[in-house]
Amino acid sequence: MELELKAHELWWILVTLTALPGCSRAAAKYRRRLVSLGFEECGSRYVYGKFCGRKESREEYTAQVLDTVPEGVKATVLPFTDEQYGMIRHAG
Repeated sequence: MELELKAHELWWILVTLTALPGCSRAAAKYRRRLVSLGFEECGSRYVYGKFCGRKESREEYTAQVLDTVPEGVKATVLPFTDEQYGMIRHAG
């Protein structure tokens, strides 16, 4: 029996970062941590994305991202489904 997953059951995470002035080293180290977790830069060194698959995996990665934010860096995690990812449009 094959397990079929629907697009609304598969998850992505987008992480946006903001670094306070004077915290560029901490931000750079944190960006390297995101890459080591499998995140990829998404057009900006302050935006990273990752396909997580199931909800449980999304929750684990969200915790890993938020539990290691250094002082002077703000991280925002934006979870969305594969179905929603398919609706993203780009221009320019």
